Amino acid sequence: MKTVFAFGSRALPGDSLALDVCAKLRGTKGFDFVECETLDELLALAAQKTERDFVVLDVVQGLGKVRVIEDLNELADASPSSMHDFDAGFFLKIARESGVVDRVRIIGLPPSMDAGKAAAEAKKLLEKL
Repeated sequence: MKTVFAFGSRALPGDSLALDVCAKLRGTKGFDFVECETLDELLALAAQKTERDFVVLDVVQGLGKVRVIEDLNELADASPSSMHDFDAGFFLKIARESGVVDRVRIIGLPPSMDAGKAAAEAKKLLEKL
């Protein structure tokens, strides 16, 4: 079973979409969905599951559609709207470069997309992973 870490915050306006999509995707065969609200929580949960191949569900500013991001350098070019955006990309790069994880794939969600539509599109992408 593959774990998908949904990253977001219900406290920040516009940053809970990944958590809402996670809730809609629970029960999808072959996947375990875990909500994470902090970077420390993401690492701790990944360590418990001994994950080395991260699949992260997160809101990505500037996207027009749901898509898989495998090159973390794409995140550096985005214009972060909060420190969370900067920290997540930076943190994931450090985790990969330091050997904590082997691979990181982000299912990027456009911030203004409806949760139901985003969940349907994310599910299609997950089935291809």
